[in-house]
Amino acid sequence: MLENRETHEILGVRRNASRGEIEKKYTIFLKKYRASGSQDEKDAAEKADFEEITNAYNILMGYEEKQIEKNIENPNLFMKKIGIDEKKAENFFFYYKYHMIFGIIILVFFIFTLKGCIERVNPDFTTAFIGQILYNSTDNEDLKQQIKAAVPEIKEPGFDGAFFSGDLKNEQDYAMQMKTVTLFAAGGIDLFILDKESFSKYGQQGAFVSFDDIADKLGVDKTKNTDCFLKTDDDKIKHLYGIDISNSKLLKDNKILGNKMIAAIPVNSKQQDKALKVLKLLLK
Repeated sequence: MLENRETHEILGVRRNASRGEIEKKYTIFLKKYRASGSQDEKDAAEKADFEEITNAYNILMGYEEKQIEKNIENPNLFMKKIGIDEKKAENFFFYYKYHMIFGIIILVFFIFTLKGCIERVNPDFTTAFIGQILYNSTDNEDLKQQIKAAVPEIKEPGFDGAFFSGDLKNEQDYAMQMKTVTLFAAGGIDLFILDKESFSKYGQQGAFVSFDDIADKLGVDKTKNTDCFLKTDDDKIKHLYGIDISNSKLLKDNKILGNKMIAAIPVNSKQQDKALKVLKLLLK
């Protein structure tokens, strides 16, 4: 058994050193020992020296006595039965506890992420907001429930979009332009809600369905939608390609705001009947 005086000398600390000083000094020895190579590369003298340093550290910190008492009073029979050295196991957990905690945190994060992906329901009807229209892409549960209640055929409404600041030199606006092109080309959007500039740009390219024949059925006053009449590149006659829903109570209640909001159905939408029902809801 090492004397208390010897333990201080071995570890190279003052007789009245604090626990923090002892811990810091031992950490320096531990780093040097680990940096000297693998266990196979270390010679017997080096291992013996470090073991002596470790014993001195354990005594000064009070770990040695507690460990002896623990082994005498309550040996771990399970670990002994399966052939695990209890002291080595405790040393491993002591030195690598932060690594293990970090690993557990990552594992828990991975499990919850995987669970979210598995439980997530893909939307069967998607509305996209394009232009200078403010909407919350995450806090839209109330809007979802209102659409599902009004149009029971829609089981899981989804929302997407691209917000433009209006600054042509803005890199984010350029990225949003690219995203908008993708949304139109992919064909996964069933209803677009756009600002006036975006509506005019894509409407003139023939991207939307004409409302000429169904405006009356929707109860739309064409005289109040003069801005929604456009000429396309292939047709020099103006047609009604959108409906002004700027005053929609549903949008206002759900904090979706824009100076001018025009609803339009893309020509490649496969759910135009559902889109018209959602449009009726927005017109209220």
